[in-house]
Parts: sequence; structure tokens; C-alpha cells
Amino acid sequence: MSIKTKSAKYAKMQRGEYQSKVCPYGYRKSADGRMEPNPETAAVVQLIFQLAATGIGAAAVTRELFKQGIPTPGEYKAAHGQQYHDVSRSRGRWSSSTVLRILEDERYIGSYVIGRRAVIEVGGTRSRRKGRDKWFIIPDHHPAIVDKELFEKVQAVQRRFSLPNRKTREYPLKGKVYCGCCDHALSRIAQKKPFYMCRHSTADVNSRCRDVRADAAGLEEAVLLTLKKQLEILLPVHEDGTIHLEATAAKCSEYEKQLEALKDLKQALFERYLLGQIELDTYKSEKAVYDGEILKVKNAYAAVTAQAKLKREEQARQSSRQEIVHSIAAADVLTSELTDLLIEKVYVFPDNRIEIVYKVHDLFE
Repeated sequence: MSIKTKSAKYAKMQRGEYQSKVCPYGYRKSADGRMEPNPETAAVVQLIFQLAATGIGAAAVTRELFKQGIPTPGEYKAAHGQQYHDVSRSRGRWSSSTVLRILEDERYIGSYVIGRRAVIEVGGTRSRRKGRDKWFIIPDHHPAIVDKELFEKVQAVQRRFSLPNRKTREYPLKGKVYCGCCDHALSRIAQKKPFYMCRHSTADVNSRCRDVRADAAGLEEAVLLTLKKQLEILLPVHEDGTIHLEATAAKCSEYEKQLEALKDLKQALFERYLLGQIELDTYKSEKAVYDGEILKVKNAYAAVTAQAKLKREEQARQSSRQEIVHSIAAADVLTSELTDLLIEKVYVFPDNRIEIVYKVHDLFE
């Protein structure tokens, strides 16, 4: 769908003129073609949300639906003359994926969503899910089956079920470790004691890269130690990250007062000329003097404001440096936040020497 078509569709939806051709389970088409709750299946949707809100998983919900003899969406459609596929194999058993799709569908709270997926390449059929901030969401598009409070409660419960049982491992140097000999990215070999090695060396048995190997934990410790050593040099230089702007502000205020005073005098001069108190030649000569003074003050004011801007920018840079300094000082282990903020690359050499290429080039200068 083109951007133009999608925008037109979105505008129609906002005005209530556009309706989906296919209703989700729990809804049906009204006489005027709009979505309305289907009393039979809407009650099932409400039951699914109520069961999920108690804290049970999707599989337990499917067992309860089967126990109560509730037909699956496919079986319900087939019974009403809408048999699109063979439902005999389901034998009344709901799938967990169907339940999960219902539980995450915002249409049940009255919202309509388009643009959740985008094709990977022009002319292709493969697509990927887009971030929520890229979706087109129309609230209050049609009557809700489930209230928003229950919907959000279920989302929180289901997120708990989706969390992995084991803690996600963090690799602070992922994608940042390079061979000091050939400049190729080192591969992280996941073993009991993970390590980095240069796979480029496998093509050349005589390559120096064959000796490039670094213990992952040891490398992280070495990088953090290097950061802290650099910090010891940096701290005495930047003990006070403040820059005093009071003098500059006072100068700006003084120049503003001078400009106002000169403009008042120039206006008074013009009024004297209008009243016939001075001749035209006198007015022109005195006006030229005031214009010259005003120009001088404006130039001086511009110079001071430019200086103030530079000082504020330097203040912001020093504040940023101080935040980084405190982050390094407080760190017990190397983290992804630190490496993403500070480090572009870490080069590893055959003699176990490392070199760090920093993102913040002036931090350790």
C-alpha cells in the first residue's frame, strides 16, 4: 500500500467512513456495514480476558475453553456457513496462539490499528513488524468488548509469562572487538570460558592473527581498568565543571540598557525636528551620531552574546564529561551502557596489548 493510499485510508477511519472488510472474532457487520459486538462470540472473548486476568497462561485458557465445550473461531464460522478451511482436525481444541492473538488485539477495546507491518523490499511479499510508534491507531473506532483496565491488566500478566526463566546475558563488548593485525572483527566463541579470536587467521596459517586470542572476561576487566586509569588523570583537571556566566550576563544587560537609551534619544531628536525646534541639517548630523553609537553598541552586544553562547556550550560539554566521569568511577563491571557511550572499537594485539578507540574524542584529552 502506498503512503498516499494509507493516508487516505487513515483519514477515512478517523471520520468513521472506513470499515474493515473482515471482522475479528467477537464482532460482526451491522446493517450499515460497521463493526458491532456479536453477542455469542463477544461473550467468549470476555471470558478469555477474564481467565487470563487471573494469572493463568494461554495453554490453561485453552483447556478451560475446551472443558466448557466452546467451539473454536473456525468451528463457529463453519457452523454459520463460513467454512474457509478444514476444521475437523481441531476437534474443539483451541490453540495457544489463537488465544494470544486475541489477548493482544487492541480492536477489543474499540481501537483500530493499521500499518503494523511493512514489506522488507519493494515488490516482495516478506514483511516485518514495525515499532508501535509507526502504527496508525484510531481510538474509539467501534464499540469495545473489553474495558481498557482489564485489557492492560492482561497485558501485564502475559508479559510476565513471556519473560525468560534465565537471566539475559550481557556482552558489553559485542561488535566492538577487532584484530589489531588485520582490522577484522573478532568472533566471540561461547564456551565455559568465552573468548575472542580472529577467524580471518584460519585462511592463512602463517598469519600473525593466529596469536590474537583474548579471554572475554579478562578483556572486559582490562577495558574497565583502562577507563579508570584514564579517569585518574582526568579528575584533577575537571574537579569543578562549572563556568561562571554572571559577568557575561551583566554585560548583556548593560548593552541592552544603552541601546534603549540611544533609541529614546534618537526618537526625541526626530520629535524635535517635527516640532520645528531644529533644522533638517542639524537633525541629519545628530542622527548620524546616534546611528554610529547604536551600531557600536549592537556590535559589542553581538560579540558578548556570542561569547555567552560559547560558554554555555562549553558548560554543557563539561557537564556531559562530568556525568561520564562519575559513571566510570561508580562502575564495578563493564556495562553495555558505558561501552555504547564511550567506545568505538577495542583492538587486540598478539602480545595481549589492547588499544581503545573512543567515541568521545575530547574526554581523555
